[in-house]
Amino acid sequence: MREINLHHTPWSAPGCWQQLRYLAPDRSHRLVYDSARKSLGSNNSSGQWRSHLFQIELRRAGHEIPYQCRALPTHIELTAAGATAELALAGNDQLVFKVQGADLAFSGLKSQGWSEALSPTAARVYDFQSLSQHDFRATAGTLALSREPIAGNDLAQPTLCVTFHAGQDTARGAVHISSRGCSFEDAISPTIEQTALTRQQQYQAWLSRMPTVSPQYAEAAEFAWYMLWNQQVSPDGLITRPAILMSRNSMNQVWHWDACFSAMALAHADVKLAWDQVLLHFDQQNRDGALPDHISDFEASYGWVKPPVHGWIIRQMIETTGLQASLPYLEQIYEPLTRWTRWWYAHRDSDGDGLCQYMNGNDSGWDNSTVFDQGYPTEGPDLGAWLLLQIQFLAEATTWLGRPAEAEQWRQCAQRQFHALLKHNVRDGRFISPLNATHQCQPHQSLLTRMPIILGRQLPADLMKNLLADLSPAGPFLTLHGLATESPQSPKFQSDGYWRGPIWAPPTYIAVYGLRDAGHTDLAADLSRRWCDLCLHSPGMWENYDALTGQGLRCPAYSWSAAVFLLLAHWLHTQSNI
Repeated sequence: MREINLHHTPWSAPGCWQQLRYLAPDRSHRLVYDSARKSLGSNNSSGQWRSHLFQIELRRAGHEIPYQCRALPTHIELTAAGATAELALAGNDQLVFKVQGADLAFSGLKSQGWSEALSPTAARVYDFQSLSQHDFRATAGTLALSREPIAGNDLAQPTLCVTFHAGQDTARGAVHISSRGCSFEDAISPTIEQTALTRQQQYQAWLSRMPTVSPQYAEAAEFAWYMLWNQQVSPDGLITRPAILMSRNSMNQVWHWDACFSAMALAHADVKLAWDQVLLHFDQQNRDGALPDHISDFEASYGWVKPPVHGWIIRQMIETTGLQASLPYLEQIYEPLTRWTRWWYAHRDSDGDGLCQYMNGNDSGWDNSTVFDQGYPTEGPDLGAWLLLQIQFLAEATTWLGRPAEAEQWRQCAQRQFHALLKHNVRDGRFISPLNATHQCQPHQSLLTRMPIILGRQLPADLMKNLLADLSPAGPFLTLHGLATESPQSPKFQSDGYWRGPIWAPPTYIAVYGLRDAGHTDLAADLSRRWCDLCLHSPGMWENYDALTGQGLRCPAYSWSAAVFLLLAHWLHTQSNI
């Protein structure tokens, strides 16, 4: 079974918000018990994350002893001189454990506040900074509550430490966190052995549903598939459905176009979980029809939106699952998807020319792309393409849902959208991103205006010819590792410039999809292999990658990178078997 690199990937289990991780890659390999809940926030005044709850230590005679950590999908093993410990996450965010040959200590990383020793086997800690309550219980052995200074920290108050004493035998126990004022003092905790066995059965069942890939990608695919298992959280706060976090690291929330890429991969294994990722943001749709940019357990943010990719995504999910499996969800989403589509024309077409606009780069998902250096609002050709595909999908969905009267309205709307796109977003045989109203645009070298490749066979021959030239090995964007989001020849190219240079999963998948649809499978396969090889070159499924060196950048263990790897590796495997 694959070991997890805790420097990159916090360890957890499906449905759990709690997790274990290393405090920092450049410090000692002590585990930190923390939470992916955004509501726990961060404390800028102390420099400590509120979500960093306790440091896990092995102690003997009151002194810390170093340990080695082995993290498996099912549980974590700690080994030290003459001591062992095992930890696993049970349901309801219970961390269960046993320790032999040493004591197991949960040492505070900050001043927690109120605490109470309830008995020799139970204690409660209330963390004022994270606004959460922790219940500790020993099921074998005893525990003690103490206050200790933090090494190297000048906090006025010492921190709390809960120590489970094994004595000459084995200590067993559990810790439970609640941010809702609940406790589990009357609940029965499963043993570490029961929990690890249950997780092993769950993981093996999950692994059996992984999309098939060729042998050279098998190990990376298992890690990517594990991530989609590990980063599942249960409904909590504004997360109303089981959700795949974008990462358990700093990007511990859900953006709606990010979630759609996860949904496409999940459709191979779990129809309901895949549709939950799509429907999650529609649960928070406002009365005008807009979707929040992102959702966490703590908030839904409406300051920006994201591209209307849902029609395109849902069509691919149906191709994977079959119409019958998706039909109940189509009935749920048709009206909300209609409101979302109409919102763009009602609120984002201020000059009335039939082309909708981005008010900020973040609306596009390409936050700081050089396209937006010219200012706002900008009528993105990618936006026009997304809306066209969504409208075409709605026209098709009316037939499946028995709404033939609406089909012709959507078809006419699609024709108007396509006409406006070709009229206003094309100049000299290439797509442009003009400013709203003036339709003027400044030159740039961003990959963003090549994203209408998503229209595939619908594109006129001259546009497709130029897109092929731009995306090919002889073009300005393709490096050894894949498609750079800004041409490396551009004076604005930055190796770690977010959308001003690095390689990302979504543009890669979008380009591959459009090329496949248009029949250019050789180039599609080339781009797919470069992405999959890049993920092998720099393990960790990073948020993005340096286009020149292939080094992983920004947030590691990122869900849409893992999802795109699985989708492209699976497609390459199907091609090799034809």
